[in-house]
Amino acid sequence: MSAAASQRLAVVWTGACQVLWALCLVVLWGAACDGSGTGAVRTGAAALAAVALASGWPARAAWAIRRVLAWRRGQAAAVAPAPAGSWWVGGGDVRTMGRLLAVTAVLTAVGGLLSTAGVFLGGRLMGAMGSWMAWDAVSWSAVLLAVQIVLLLPLGAAVAVTFQAAAVLRPAPEGDGCASVCYDYGYAGALGAGAFAAVWAAGLSMLGVSMVLVVASSAGAAWLLGGRQGVVPPRRIEVPLERPAAWRQWAIAAQFACLAVIVLVQIRLVGDATAWGGVVRGGWLAVTLGAWAGLMAWTDKREPAEGQAQTSGAVIALVAAGMTQSALLAGAIVAQGEGRPALATTLLMLAAAGQPIFAGAAGCLSSRARRGYAIRGGRPGGYLAWSCWGLAAGTVVYLVLAEQTTGAVLLLSAAAAVLVGAVLAGAGRLEGAGRQWSWSLGGAVLIACLAAAVLPPMRRSADRIARGAWLTVWTADGAAAPPGLAALRGADAVRLKRLLRAALEQAGARGEWLVCGLERPPALGDDLSVVACAPDVSAVPAGPWRKRLRGLESDFLVALRARGRRYDGILITGLAADHPQAWRCYGTSTLSACRSRLHQGGRVIVRTHVSGERAGEALAVLASLRDVMGAGWAAAERTDSGVAVLAGSGAVPPGGAELGAVDLETLVDSLNVKAMGLAHFRAGGAWSLERLLELFP
Repeated sequence: MSAAASQRLAVVWTGACQVLWALCLVVLWGAACDGSGTGAVRTGAAALAAVALASGWPARAAWAIRRVLAWRRGQAAAVAPAPAGSWWVGGGDVRTMGRLLAVTAVLTAVGGLLSTAGVFLGGRLMGAMGSWMAWDAVSWSAVLLAVQIVLLLPLGAAVAVTFQAAAVLRPAPEGDGCASVCYDYGYAGALGAGAFAAVWAAGLSMLGVSMVLVVASSAGAAWLLGGRQGVVPPRRIEVPLERPAAWRQWAIAAQFACLAVIVLVQIRLVGDATAWGGVVRGGWLAVTLGAWAGLMAWTDKREPAEGQAQTSGAVIALVAAGMTQSALLAGAIVAQGEGRPALATTLLMLAAAGQPIFAGAAGCLSSRARRGYAIRGGRPGGYLAWSCWGLAAGTVVYLVLAEQTTGAVLLLSAAAAVLVGAVLAGAGRLEGAGRQWSWSLGGAVLIACLAAAVLPPMRRSADRIARGAWLTVWTADGAAAPPGLAALRGADAVRLKRLLRAALEQAGARGEWLVCGLERPPALGDDLSVVACAPDVSAVPAGPWRKRLRGLESDFLVALRARGRRYDGILITGLAADHPQAWRCYGTSTLSACRSRLHQGGRVIVRTHVSGERAGEALAVLASLRDVMGAGWAAAERTDSGVAVLAGSGAVPPGGAELGAVDLETLVDSLNVKAMGLAHFRAGGAWSLERLLELFP
């Protein structure tokens, strides 16, 4: 293998380890502090902000090392900066250059380990702060974000060092030191996201994968240190004496912020449209990053860096592709709810086929902005900082919009405004009234077509879908919910309703119960003191239950860790066991948090349902309850939509045997079922409804 190829492989390998590690930490942070989907996106923003903050550290460290060496040698001239205008790269022993990349691999292993340890430290810290003080949603999110940024700095520093070291070793001509490393990190991101999808599909432990990444990074360092390739020919890189204008930096940040918002909307919709959850979302991100890097490299070779009309065209293509894909994915969700799977599959395939167009427009914009920044003296560290700040800001904007009931309308309004602005800007840069009128007319027709494509799915889903910050609820009666959406109304199981009432009466009406659901469970009596909460408060439809959701305590997954309050019992319902996000409510980490919030002798009761060929996911819920709470009971009942399941800790309620309750420990120990962990995908295995019902009398 040539020296250049080995260096590129090393950068891609190290970058892929960093991306996969960051995605694993997102899940681990959910188990420690906030298991909601909002918390996962917030952790992603914290990781990007950590990289941006650490982007200036390599240059400062290099300057400090030079000062120390100059002091030791007594060479004052060595402290002076290198002559501006050019620099030489390459031409050295590849073994020495490989050592630099090996250092980045070692820093990745060390930084990843420190950031992984920071998850447990941050969990203890936030838990203690939740017990000491009373929080509201905004203050808790802000403090948690700040803590995550600080504790993710070690991994962020490793990313910053690797990026800038790769930029020095593998520069592009014409003074663009960011080109090659951007390609490499785009491919590394695709490889890391694809590996995460595979890890999720396999249901592997995120902590275990993090430990494997320590070995993988160290193996990369050992391979680099053992390499004996030849010498890379030196190249002279011309560096402009000027500094890029501030507006170019802000333009890079704004561009990446817009890309972050659009990609997060796509990932949200593709997750709602499928039952594969993390697998599909990781795969979608992998395809996006890989296509972005490849098409950016293609643009670098074929288009000039300047050209404002072309830039306006790329902006129009980017926004138009994003809106079209969103309309297709929304239409696929509605078609699934209407019982038209063939149409839904067709729309999903069309949306996936349009991703190269979106990635191509994004690559074109990134290419132009990066080259305009680099040829005017911009450094790789600065480009990394501004791009990561933009991605972090876009992620925060997405979170704010997702929390709003009018978030979709605001987002579409912003997209329309960008389209109008790009059309006007492009027309203003053309010569001749005829060309300007043709451009404007084409833009108007495009906007009208996009409106005709986007508005009908929104109008058709308005009375059927309640979209929250991270959870989407199907509220229509008489139709099965799409596989990626949560059904509002649980299965009508009369026998289990009586059993649940008996369990609540057994626990006594004294004290308080924390009840999590998308609506009020029908078995709750008026004599029970209830603290209402929901997995996603913003997804609960308007009604009496929504009115009871107040304050931070109403957010189930956050309140478990942000509040020190204890309860006499906790009832969890609302999500089907085979829902892609079910692990957030029924996983072992959430149930362990529930146990820590119970008084002595308190009970945990779980009410869920399954349908189709994924009935075994109900057994994964039972295995989780058994692993965390120990002794308990369980019962199941067939319904029109599948099988309803009810389980609880403690002794079997009075009359429970007559109602079909069986011993939980005996049931789970007789089966080879995997509990719902942090990475949940088909944890229960392939079970049919009939096979599931055979386990219960």
